[in-house]
Parts: sequence; structure tokens; C-alpha cells
Amino acid sequence: MRKTPRTKKKKLKKKNSDKPRFLVVTAITTGLLGAFVLLFLLSFFRQVTVSSAPEMRKDIVRVQILNGCGIQGLAERTGDKIRNIENESIRFDVVEVKNAPVFGFDRTLVVSRKTDDRGAQLMVEHLELSNPVLTERLARNPLEIDVTLVVGSDFEELEI
Repeated sequence: MRKTPRTKKKKLKKKNSDKPRFLVVTAITTGLLGAFVLLFLLSFFRQVTVSSAPEMRKDIVRVQILNGCGIQGLAERTGDKIRNIENESIRFDVVEVKNAPVFGFDRTLVVSRKTDDRGAQLMVEHLELSNPVLTERLARNPLEIDVTLVVGSDFEELEI
């Protein structure tokens, strides 16, 4: 049998041309990483602006005003007065002003149409009514009325 001569394996040398490419890629990567780190650190030193305390959200009470005594323009004047009631937690939004189905109401009435009657109670206090708040739900309430105010013949006492 004949022996085959063994050939020496040549060691492959790395080319010197790969070194500059590696250095360029490393330099670019390091530069980008450094820029991101610098931007990140600078974001902590941004000027922080402090605004005044946010205004507390007021609950909106939707009001229907009915003229229950027939005096012309009385419901509109009452609506203006109700819109101007100042309170820190409730704001009145007069959504409907009209005549009551019948006249002849001697006393002004406040009727709560919802379970929460805080708005109705505030209206009674502000108008200084002696009548308690009545509660009556509406079968249909497309305007989502919370309180109905029926202005009676005692409107002069209410300074409307």
C-alpha cells in the first residue's frame, strides 16, 4: 500500500483590510450610543414647569324652568338667576325654559329628577325656599333633566 503524503494545512491569515472596517463600525456604534446616552441624561435636566392646581371639575346640573304663574318673561329671568349661582362643586346648565302645562302655582317648587339631589338642595338654599325638594322621576327624559324649577306666584319673595 502506498502512503499518501500528508499536506500541511496552511494557516489563513486575516487580511489587514478587515481591521479598518471593524474600527469604523465600532466608532460609529460608540458615537451613536454616546449620543443616545447624552440625550437621555439631558432629558432629566429639562426645566420642569409647575402649573397652578388644576381646576376641580364641577358637576353639571341640568335644569328645566317652568313658569307656573303666567307672568310673561318670568321663566327667562329665573333662568338667568339660576345660571349665575356660584358654587365650587356644582354648575347649573339651564337646558329648557317654558310655561308649565297649567298656571296657578302659589309656591315655587323644586323637583329632583335624579337620585342625587345635591343640585336641587343647593337651588332651594340659594333661592331661600321653605318648601322641601320633591322627587319625581320622568318616564321620558330626553333632555336628561336633573332638576325642574316651577316658578310660582311667590316669585317676588325670591327677588327674581
